[in-house]
Amino acid sequence: MHSFLRSIGFHSYVKKREIEKVLNDIAANPDEKVVVPFDDDNNITVLRKATAPDMGIILYGETDETGEFHMEYYYPYLYSDQVSTTVECMLKKQGGRESYAGLCEDYHVGVSLIFYLTNIIEMHREKLKRRAIPKVEGVQLAALAECGKILLPVAKTKKQAQDSWNQFQDRTRLIEQARNGDDKAINMLTMQEVKLCENIKRQIEEKKADIYTIVDSFFMPTGVECDNYSIMGDIEDVQMVKNEITEENVYNLLVNCNHIRFHVAIQEDDLMGAPAPGRRFKGKVWMQGRALFEI
Repeated sequence: MHSFLRSIGFHSYVKKREIEKVLNDIAANPDEKVVVPFDDDNNITVLRKATAPDMGIILYGETDETGEFHMEYYYPYLYSDQVSTTVECMLKKQGGRESYAGLCEDYHVGVSLIFYLTNIIEMHREKLKRRAIPKVEGVQLAALAECGKILLPVAKTKKQAQDSWNQFQDRTRLIEQARNGDDKAINMLTMQEVKLCENIKRQIEEKKADIYTIVDSFFMPTGVECDNYSIMGDIEDVQMVKNEITEENVYNLLVNCNHIRFHVAIQEDDLMGAPAPGRRFKGKVWMQGRALFEI
């Protein structure tokens, strides 16, 4: 059972046979079926079933000569209409199965951003045309959350908000220069990190502020999976949708984390607190993305 099925409203489905029934129903009555030739003898077949607006389950496999579908794997998906990043992005095949991960060097995050590619069929179509993996010109990121909590925002004046933005821009510029081999930028970043750690430690020891007041947003890898992250960011929009199969409520949140905007889906019972624009979301997520290919 996929651990992030609960994120799109399958929280109550804990038995394997319950999920197998859902998958069999999708195979029999998908909303969309796409078949793309893979080589002379094989094809790639993708079946998609929406369980709520912009989210659902995708089945990946192959169709044989008799027209019967054979599933290789499945995963829950969340689509976003936000172009989260336009930096250079590479697509790499994962392990032994026909799935791909995207890797973006976005300076807003500070680390290599890795996501699971959800529009693999589009990639294969472009790959057949060009006989190579197509170039990515943008990524629409989305995330599925197993659990999360709502935090109050950090109160800032207009001047404090502007100063924070200027510092962020300066840091982004230094990171870009450091990755290009600028020794001065590397030294400045090191000094900034040391001062920041000392400042955080001093404020916590003096009990002037807690950690979530000092750090108002973060995006960092967590666990052993390369596309799993722990995030905290500002909520810009909140939508409540209902899973058509289970009738469970799911929150679809638009989150701004380190100045990268993306949607997050989380089942209502897995979220602690009441989400609202202006508040913050903190949780562990599986990052997905739809690649926009260069025409």
